[in-house]
Amino acid sequence: MKTLLLLLVCFALFSCSTIMSMGKNDTTILKSEESIFDKTVITISDSLYKQIPFGSKVLVLDFKDLNDIITHFGKYLAEKISINLSKNQSIQTIDRNNIELILEEQHFQLSGLVSDESAVSIGKFVGASHIVFGTLTEFSAFVEVELKIVDVEKATVIGGVSHRILKSQNVASLVSIIVKSEEQQIRELEIQRQMILAEIEEERQKKMKAFKEEEKQKKNEIKNLETEIRNKSIIIAEFEERKKELLEKQNYINKIHNEIDRLNSDVLSKLKIGMTKQQIINVLGKNHIHPCGYSDYVCGKYFLLFDGDVLSKIVRNGSRSELGNIVDSWSSANSYGQNIGRY
Repeated sequence: MKTLLLLLVCFALFSCSTIMSMGKNDTTILKSEESIFDKTVITISDSLYKQIPFGSKVLVLDFKDLNDIITHFGKYLAEKISINLSKNQSIQTIDRNNIELILEEQHFQLSGLVSDESAVSIGKFVGASHIVFGTLTEFSAFVEVELKIVDVEKATVIGGVSHRILKSQNVASLVSIIVKSEEQQIRELEIQRQMILAEIEEERQKKMKAFKEEEKQKKNEIKNLETEIRNKSIIIAEFEERKKELLEKQNYINKIHNEIDRLNSDVLSKLKIGMTKQQIINVLGKNHIHPCGYSDYVCGKYFLLFDGDVLSKIVRNGSRSELGNIVDSWSSANSYGQNIGRY
């Protein structure tokens, strides 16, 4: 038993050492292959750069496969080429971040193989002078890269690149890391869909809760309004009663005013300039005239002005003189009041 246990321990140590050695070798090879891949990207970028005019503004679109699908490897390769082109000071590359989202928001149809015409439209929209686009075709031993350079202003293809990226074992591993299978994309989309649905449901629950709180608040407001309406109905009833009382008083006041108006109408018909104070008292009655100055009197709406003991002028209260002055006192009547008495 001891011997068997010792053999098993030795075998395990040997296996671990072998695995660790293989892992290190694979990592070294993978890094070496990555370096080869980067050199291939540089070669493609340099070939494009030589064909792009000095001072150009370039947009590199995501590369598609023959099934008209933008793969992750197509995005990756386009990004790498765009970065390499941006290192050259004689041209300017357009930032690719969110470029697809911006194009979709402006209703550009990115589905379908990008044609020369659509590339020109996209270039004009984003302000590019040149567009680089193309396809990737994966074979068992290599990936075929076919790229075009389109002059946006002239709407013509001015060049292109055709290159093969050899698929050694580790380059194939690099590609497989970047390229996601359709099934994996579907799974990720489903996960995202479920997350979005969960967020929508959470938001719906929050809104429902808010709606219920608002409904409860509105019911309380309606209840308070009903109470307020009842209280105001009582106030309105009291107001109507008070209004009725005021109307009765107003009618009484109107009667008094009518009597005063009747008296005023009698003043001019009964008085004449030149009558003495005693004659006026005898005609109108002592209770209807009242002193308003040193020797003058007021009767209803009229100022009675005397020259000594004789009536010399009758002026209406509230009338205006030729200069616009308002007669509102015996002194103003005496100063500029217009005589309306009978002679």
